Order: sequence, then C-alpha cells, then structure tokens
Amino acid sequence: MNTLYLHAYHHFFPDQAGNDQNLRHQLKQYGIDSRRQARFTQLALLGALPLQHRINSQTAVYLSSPYSSPEKFDRAFAAVHQHQTPSPLDFMANTHNAAVFHLAQLWNIRAETLFLSIDTHQHWQPVWLAQNYLARNPDGQILLGWAFEAGSSGGREGSCWWLLGSKADGALAEIGFTPSADNLAATDFLAPFTQFEQDIVWKKKVMFAAEELAALSVCR
Repeated sequence: MNTLYLHAYHHFFPDQAGNDQNLRHQLKQYGIDSRRQARFTQLALLGALPLQHRINSQTAVYLSSPYSSPEKFDRAFAAVHQHQTPSPLDFMANTHNAAVFHLAQLWNIRAETLFLSIDTHQHWQPVWLAQNYLARNPDGQILLGWAFEAGSSGGREGSCWWLLGSKADGALAEIGFTPSADNLAATDFLAPFTQFEQDIVWKKKVMFAAEELAALSVCR
C-alpha cells in the first residue's frame, strides 16, 4: 500500500460572532465577493485559501461533508412546501460541489475535483480515495478537505484541509494504515482532524478508528 505524506494543513473555525457578514468580510480580504455563496462554501473556502501558495493547476481537490448547506436546503424546501418556487440562486448555491467549483475556478485547477458525502462513521474514506489518486499520479498532489455547516442541528462549524503527496521531501508527517477492530463515530464531525493536527504538532503517534477495519496513524 502506497504511503501518503502530509505537506501542509490548515483549518478554519468561525468564532461565536462568525455570522455570514463576518465570513463575507474575511473572504473579501482574498478578493472574493461571496454574497451569493452558501455558508458551507464560505466555511470551506476560508479553510482552504491560506494554502493557495502551495496549490498549482495540477492539484486535485476532494471535499467531504455529511451535507452541503442545510440552511440553503431548508429555505428551498420550505418554499416548495408552501407551493412557492425556490430561489434559483439558493438552488445553485446549495449544489454539493459548489465549494469545490469555486476553488477550482480560483486556482485554475485542471486535475480531478470531487465532493464526497460521508457521515461520522466514514471520516477516513476520503483518505483512501486520495491514496488511490496519488497511486495513479505519483508526481501530483491532492488537497483533501472536510467541511461542516451546523444548520439547525448545532455543533462546531468549519473546515479542515490537508495537502497530501506521495513524495517524502519536505513532508510534515508520513501517513500509514494499520489494522484495527474499532469502528467508532465521533460526535463532533471535525474533531478527528483537529486531533490529528495536534498530534502532528507534538510529534506523537496516534491511531484513529476508521471504516473497513482500518485505522490512520501518524508516523514520524
């Protein structure tokens, strides 16, 4: 099984005052007018944009989440329930790959882009997909992200992004898979990724439960 190397990472979690206006203001500092974007897309972009100096047109971009934007969906669903026509702008803003589309457009991405719907039992499934991609493109790199918009359900919002490659030079950590019988679900969707980042900072070895009797470890 091919080894993955983590070359950069970044996460974004809005503070308690992180309303849509604040998110739009932060994105404006990157030259992005996000007035028509869903909150989910704004959260995803603010997590990924600080890594843009590491991105080239051949960087694949994969993003995972349980859903795209529950706020936009609820509004569109309410309109249908009331026998009204949903806003076309709300519909477009809530398409699952909207965040990935915006990143690909901003960075002129020509490699693969993907939005993957997962739940808390499938946190590491995107890592397997990244591994398959890099096995086919050993000289390439992939920006792998997880994002979450809480909506009415509550919980921590934000996004976590990892830049992965198959080359060890300059890497922060080596990522490997080892057998495990555990298959646990996290109550906080983004918690496993922030814990992973903390373990990299402290240079500890860590194991995470994952689907298909596998676990993720950091090897230094």
